[in-house]
Amino acid sequence: MAVVVIMQNNAAADGCTFSQAMPGIYHLASETGKGIQLPGNMPRATPAMMGWLAVMLAGGQPDAVRWDPGWPEGYLVALGSGLDCDPSLTWGVLLLSHLRQNRDQLVFDHNPEERNTGNEVMEFLATLAPPFAELGWRIHPGDGDSMILSTTRECQVDVQPLQHLHGKSLQTVLPQGEGAGMLLTLMTTGQLVLARAETNSRRLQRGLPPMNTPWIQGVARGDALFDRNRIPPASGNYWCSDTVASGLGRYAGWTRLPWTAPASTRGADSWESWQGLATLAAQAAANGPVFLQFSIANTPMLTHIGHTVIHPLVQLLGNANQGLLLVVQETGQDGQNWSWGFGRGKQLLAQKRFWRPRTWGQGTVLTMERAQEFWLS
Repeated sequence: MAVVVIMQNNAAADGCTFSQAMPGIYHLASETGKGIQLPGNMPRATPAMMGWLAVMLAGGQPDAVRWDPGWPEGYLVALGSGLDCDPSLTWGVLLLSHLRQNRDQLVFDHNPEERNTGNEVMEFLATLAPPFAELGWRIHPGDGDSMILSTTRECQVDVQPLQHLHGKSLQTVLPQGEGAGMLLTLMTTGQLVLARAETNSRRLQRGLPPMNTPWIQGVARGDALFDRNRIPPASGNYWCSDTVASGLGRYAGWTRLPWTAPASTRGADSWESWQGLATLAAQAAANGPVFLQFSIANTPMLTHIGHTVIHPLVQLLGNANQGLLLVVQETGQDGQNWSWGFGRGKQLLAQKRFWRPRTWGQGTVLTMERAQEFWLS
């Protein structure tokens, strides 16, 4: 078997590409290429890498993933956050943002550096819960600055992710679909409540913009993503830094590796802990497929993961004649780019003369069939 490592949103934006930041890149592949095959019928709100992972967990069969009901981000975040979820309900992700007046338009001013603290999220949750409950929606704590919504009502809506809305006019990105009116009612109700929220008053005193607008995305039922009659039985292990990816692993019935990321990346204890993840993944690969997923925002963290997880994983898998498939998504000024590399056994332990850093990401597109072959052989 092999370990699939997914690295998302890496540091190309700060001028340092993956192949430059990752130490010992020449070890990571006897085969490499640029681009991966993505399902052609995904909803536009589906993150490309998560759509790819969903199909991989469905045995590489694109038609075993049901896209028509929408991308159930809310349900996946709930699963990834450890909630005990009823899949027959409709779920969604609730985020808060700031709308500012720009001439005759309301424009999103969504700066991640000004997002809510953990205490603020809980305060906003308590403020919004009663009026949302009157409209038939329940709010649950989520991960980070997100909250989770659930309802017994049917609601399928096409909503753009908040992370893509900075600088855009509200009028051009309003929800669409049969349930759009339902979400607009939640949004306007939330705006009225947030305008009087004491938490926003305190933000203003600190020089921060008020969170004056709720944004609801990833709205769909929890039981509609996989065609259970067409996917293989659950038999793998995973660990993810992203709650959506973690939710996909749990949704597929896989087992989460018993490891928790340390609070800091500094110090010997932290390095030893991260190396423990590599050991767990390599041990699990002896009995079945494994996937690891990292969402990385900067070059130092990417280099840290390379030293503490990827490099020891290469050594462990190489000595055990197991495989490593590394799939990388980099977000830069020219959009999103994907590259991949695969090696197994002695190929992973080859000397540098057999692999040059500059050749990373040069080759063919990785098809679903080839990815499954790498993973399961």
